Amino acid sequence: MVLVRLARDSEYQDQKRAVISSRVKVKKLSAWIVGVIGLVSLLSASCKKEQVAPTDPLQASIQKLHAELVSANPQVRSNMYDRVDYSYRYENYVEALMYLDAIANDPSLNEKQKKAANETIELLKVKAGAGGSAAPKPQ
Repeated sequence: MVLVRLARDSEYQDQKRAVISSRVKVKKLSAWIVGVIGLVSLLSASCKKEQVAPTDPLQASIQKLHAELVSANPQVRSNMYDRVDYSYRYENYVEALMYLDAIANDPSLNEKQKKAANETIELLKVKAGAGGSAAPKPQ
């Protein structure tokens, strides 16, 4: 009787281990599937973002100038990012022209950077003439 009971207990324990083992395998497989689905959705969401080229030639020129000024000195980059971009964003074209002129006349720039700055100045002059500026007018 004791031997039968031991045999039944070992069979029961083996079945219990098999069930637990299969449940663990299912949980691990589920975790992998959820991880793969999450990774695929994350990658597909990041791939859908397309860089749209600006239709405004001035905006394209400003982006080109940004690319050219990557190697410029910190003062020039500060003028570009903090002053020109801010002034342009809020349509204060006169102030943006003032800082762009300071950038174009900086002696540390190479010819390619100066050319990009001057092209941007010319386009901004056209925009400032057509759209006015948000600079305060004297009374």
